[in-house]
Amino acid sequence: MKKIILSFVVLFNTNFYAQINFEKGYIIDNNNIKTECLIKNLDWLDNPTEIEIKMSDSGVIRVESVKTIKEFKVDNSVKYVSVNAMMDLFYEDIRGYTTSSQPVLKKKNIFLRLIIEGEASLYEYQEKSTSNFFYSLKDSNIEQLTYKKYLFDENSSIATNNDFRIQLSSYVKCETTPFEVIENLNFNIRDLSNYFASYNSCNKNTFIDYRPKKNKGSFNFKLKAGFYSTSFSFSKSIASTKDQKFDFENKSGYNAGFEAEYVLPFNKNKWSIFLEQSFQEYESKVEFDLEPYFGVKKSTNIAVNYKHINLDLGARHYIHLNTKSKLFLNVGVRFVFIQNGSIKEFNDGTFENATGGEFVVVQRTSFAFGVGYSFNNKFNLEIKQSNYSIIKDYPSYNSAYNTTSLIFGYTIFNTYKK
Repeated sequence: MKKIILSFVVLFNTNFYAQINFEKGYIIDNNNIKTECLIKNLDWLDNPTEIEIKMSDSGVIRVESVKTIKEFKVDNSVKYVSVNAMMDLFYEDIRGYTTSSQPVLKKKNIFLRLIIEGEASLYEYQEKSTSNFFYSLKDSNIEQLTYKKYLFDENSSIATNNDFRIQLSSYVKCETTPFEVIENLNFNIRDLSNYFASYNSCNKNTFIDYRPKKNKGSFNFKLKAGFYSTSFSFSKSIASTKDQKFDFENKSGYNAGFEAEYVLPFNKNKWSIFLEQSFQEYESKVEFDLEPYFGVKKSTNIAVNYKHINLDLGARHYIHLNTKSKLFLNVGVRFVFIQNGSIKEFNDGTFENATGGEFVVVQRTSFAFGVGYSFNNKFNLEIKQSNYSIIKDYPSYNSAYNTTSLIFGYTIFNTYKK
């Protein structure tokens, strides 16, 4: 099992940097020189501050930043322009709200993502899950659309500065557009992009639509079956004797379960959250020699019976190798539900009739780590590892329950659409 884990780790390290494709595009530097190149497309959730490019598939990767280039575009995908201007970036966090309704302008150098490019262009800057919007008219500078929430009374009530509507009414308004349309605009990408597209169409201006394609993510349901190997150790630390650890025999078995997974709709579907259920059991009876107690040799017998259901809730990251193959790493919180659990110690007697101590087995929450391979979004092979103590916290006793699983998965249902 350890050799299999090592093989997966080596395979992951070998392909780690191949996970995201370099796609055709171009950059324009500060000297207005346009260079065709390959750009590492990260499907940015927040606007980037730098990008990685190379001149060919085998070329050397170099970094360009908002300070070194004024524009870049990934073919048929996204276009960003660099702007260095006065602005007040608003964030949806009440802790940052002030009592001033007016923007506090500061000079910033950022990349703006083009949403609508034409006679009237719309740009977006996204950071901390909040979008700010900018606009420009032909042959004019890029300006920020004003929107700000602020606190306006002693009760910290929230008001909103919607001056972006005044800006649009003054500078970006088709003659046939009723004022009510602008008055009802919300400060979001859907309303603003629709408005700028309508303005360009109304004025019979051609425009390029860079609006992000809607991606609602996808849901997968998988049946799982596998093989697991479990080791168990029990230790005691008593002042009058030497510390002693008892290693039980490794046990193996088969298990089955299911997994529900939701693939998140950003970063090229490289992240997901999952809920996985599985069942395991461990049973062992072993006799151990104890350290001599004042010269007297003794032995102890320990019986372990542990059956439980695992429920793993976690996050997964996919490493795309090609259109059909991908590696993945996941980490999750493991909730353990005990079906039957007991650990009994019998001193100098048999398991059947000797008396001794019984240790309380408790439900634990631990971590589970996994690495695996997925083919064609249908077949999965995964190795998963977990380690935790199964007994109550005693001053002189402890345990370690370690499980390594090799799991096969088959997706019976998914909502993925290309």
